[in-house]
Formats: sequence, structure tokens, C-alpha cells
Amino acid sequence: MLTSLERYLMSLRPYQRVAYESCINNERGIINHVCGTGKTRIEVALALTYKTSIVIAPRNSLISQHQELFETVIKHFNFNTKIFIINCENDIPKYNYDGNCVYIVNNSSLKNVIFENVIVPDVIIVDEAHTHQSSVKNFCMKFQDVRRYFFTATPQDMTSDFYGSTLDTFSYVQARDLGIVCDFRIVPIFDDANYDKELITKMMKYDLRHCIHYYKDVKNDLKEGWNKFKNIRNSMKLTGKTSIEERTKIFEKFKKSTCNLLSCKTISYGIDIHECDCVFLKYIGEGIPDTIQKMMRAVRKDI
Repeated sequence: MLTSLERYLMSLRPYQRVAYESCINNERGIINHVCGTGKTRIEVALALTYKTSIVIAPRNSLISQHQELFETVIKHFNFNTKIFIINCENDIPKYNYDGNCVYIVNNSSLKNVIFENVIVPDVIIVDEAHTHQSSVKNFCMKFQDVRRYFFTATPQDMTSDFYGSTLDTFSYVQARDLGIVCDFRIVPIFDDANYDKELITKMMKYDLRHCIHYYKDVKNDLKEGWNKFKNIRNSMKLTGKTSIEERTKIFEKFKKSTCNLLSCKTISYGIDIHECDCVFLKYIGEGIPDTIQKMMRAVRKDI
């Protein structure tokens, strides 16, 4: 009879299993897979391979996304593993568990919570590894002999020996040719003075029903955009202050109806967006990785 892990590994796509095996055969390294190809499923496989795992995600929205996938896999494949979310110092004694477990922590927890001598992991898995490099380095150096793997679609400045080598790469072209992500095209809008008017024209011309609009900042740019779009096509806005419960409702509405979703960065790195057929970037100024992460919300076929 197959084990829970063996059955779960069989459910992965071939390229995901290749990445998993590359990690198992190396004590540290980078997995560079394009957005929308299921990096989190590989992370889950790795975490469930070891007795005690720490998974680091940069934002609370990603923590809830990880938690949901872990709980689904554990239940479906009958793993004997517990999931704990650590947000503060008081959580550690409560979650100092002796059995198989996965601790999911956010970036701020790495700075504010003392893990050593309480939780000793067998593996550290870093999601969106390009976004929180200094805090991750400081944290991992406390566990220098522990396996560590870094997952990203945009490995910017990840060349030091700390990360190890790139263990596996899966590009956009590979994913597109396998039908995992969509083809896309870029349509420039040069008239900044009439930007929002041009957006509406493009939405109607190309029949764009599920659109994400990215703005530079919440206080000024997003506020101005919201004033123009709030009464058009079920528009909604999402910021870092939006609660997890409200985000869930927003994503569900976005999936089911014609809708505009306005944001800055909250729904760029790693957030799974269903049915997105267009991304509008009003501001491009934080480098290629940031732009790629935002654009790639529109190429996902299957989450």
C-alpha cells in the first residue's frame, strides 16, 4: 500500500516532482518556477516529507492561502500532521508539538519571535524568497545545519552561497507550451491624462470582464482611481488593511462576476487569482520582478 506522501507525489505534475526530487537530493537551493505553475504544491510535498517543517510566507494573505492548501492535502491524503500558525511569541509554547507538524510563519514573526531552543526544524521552506531576504538570512543562520529551500518566480539578487545553487527552473515558455499558463499580449496606454477613460475603452473593446488595476500608492493614486471606478462593473478595492475574511469574499465575487479589482501590491506576489483576463499597470517603477509578478496574475489557467 502506498504511503500518504507517495500518493500525494503521484498527484503532482511531472515538473513538480522533478523539482521535489532536486530538493530531496540537495540540502539547500532555489526553485525558480514561473508564476501560476504550482510552486506551493511542491512546498507542501517537501514540508510533509519531514517531521518538523517551518514554512515562511511574506504576508498574512499568503499564510492563509498556504494553510488552506496544507489542510486540504492533509485531509485528502490522510497525513498524520498538524498545522500551526505562529504570529507572536506566545504561540510558541502552545505549539511546541512533538509529532509531525508544519509551522507557517510570516515575515514579521521572524524578527519578533524567538524560535531557537524551542522549535528545531528539519527543513525551512521560504515562499516568495525574493521579497524578504535579510530577515530570512538572519533567521536561517540560527539553524545553519538545517535544510533550506527558496521558492520564487523572480530570483533577484539571490546569488550568494547562502541560497545555494538553482536546483530547478521552469520557465513561462515551458509552462505555456504545456498549456499550464495562457499566452498574453501587452497593450500600451500612452495618454496619462485620460488613463482611466482609456482603460474603460479597452475593457469594452476587448470584452475584458475580470480586470485587476494596479496603482502606485493607497493614499493618492489608488484613491483617485477608486473615485472613477467605484460605480463601474462591480468594482472593488483591496489593500493591506483588508481582512482575510473580506479578501475571501472579494476573490469569490471576482471569480463569479464581471468585476474590476483595484490594488497596489497586495495581490501581486504569490496570490492566487482565478479568472483574471487582464492586468492594468498605471505605475511601473519598482523593477522588472515587481512588474512580472503583477502581469503574471493574468496568465493563470489552473490554480
